[in-house]
Amino acid sequence: MENNEYPIRVYDHEYGGDMNGLGEIIFSSFSKLLECFTHYIQELENRKNFEIIPDFFHIDPTRAGKTGVDYWLGWVSMEKENDELFGDN
Repeated sequence: MENNEYPIRVYDHEYGGDMNGLGEIIFSSFSKLLECFTHYIQELENRKNFEIIPDFFHIDPTRAGKTGVDYWLGWVSMEKENDELFGDN
């Protein structure tokens, strides 16, 4: 990969080292992961986590916004449910 910018995938640890545990690409590179995470932690003071995650689609449109969109929308849904059930704890 150019400049060692490898895509970041999800891995299901239940596969115990088996490569079948690799999931979709959720970030186009480690630098995009860091950019999204930095944005996320900066925004947490003023916004709910499920409101911030969709910003990843604009920060990293080629991966988080395409191949990773279902993964991230799953997180949004789960976090929104948790917020509705438990509120801010």
